Amino acid sequence: MEEEKELKTKKSKNIIIVLLVLIICLLIAYLAYDKLLTKQEPQGTTKPKENEKIETGEKDIPKELKESDVQSYIETINKVLVNYADKIPLKTSDISNEELLEFAFWEAEWKGDQKTAEGVSKVIEDIFGKDYSYHLGDVQCPVGDGIIYQYNQAAGTFTRVGEHGHGGAGGYRPRIYFIDGKQTSDTITIESKVLYGEHCGDICGPATYFYGKATYDINEFIYHVEDESHYDDYDFVYNEVKDKLPITTFILKKQSDGRFALTEIK
Repeated sequence: MEEEKELKTKKSKNIIIVLLVLIICLLIAYLAYDKLLTKQEPQGTTKPKENEKIETGEKDIPKELKESDVQSYIETINKVLVNYADKIPLKTSDISNEELLEFAFWEAEWKGDQKTAEGVSKVIEDIFGKDYSYHLGDVQCPVGDGIIYQYNQAAGTFTRVGEHGHGGAGGYRPRIYFIDGKQTSDTITIESKVLYGEHCGDICGPATYFYGKATYDINEFIYHVEDESHYDDYDFVYNEVKDKLPITTFILKKQSDGRFALTEIK
């Protein structure tokens, strides 16, 4: 009986020894594995937590812009508003090719080179950017009276065709008032308020009716100037109604040539 008890004691001791050996082996293996990982990872680095975003590079912090920084852009944008103010919100990529050519052709006329493909293309690229997608073709009459200038692709010129004994379509008379501007590496955002003088046809008198948005409807005017000394006086009217004007945002994107061009109005 005593021998049996002694045998059981020996077995228990052997089991404890085996367990201790296993624990020591596991501890040595863990320390060796941890040391190997430490060698592979650079000093001072920490593993990101689960679902934690890893940010690389510097943040593109917007730079504040003054009115003088964006004045040339505002002057260019104003040309677009004359023709497309009633289409806001507007992505310039949504302007039809036909409308684009009509706009660019008459804009080029002011520069004296509207009858050449080079002149029309320059207007498009200066205003809408080098990366803007378009193709040259015939120029439609602004009042829907068929083709007014036919495009000769071989010669790169436009030739007047047909009889068009009428005036043009006219345009809006906007003035942009700068509120705020920001620039990142690839985007310029300009916040403004726009005051519109009444729509102007071929023969324009001074603006006496003013609007907070482009409209033909005389019933929607925001201010009517009765004092002749303030006819066409945008600044006077703006100071009277600026709190009623909505914010209009212009977005310009960097093009492949490094310049910024208008891409959206909202």
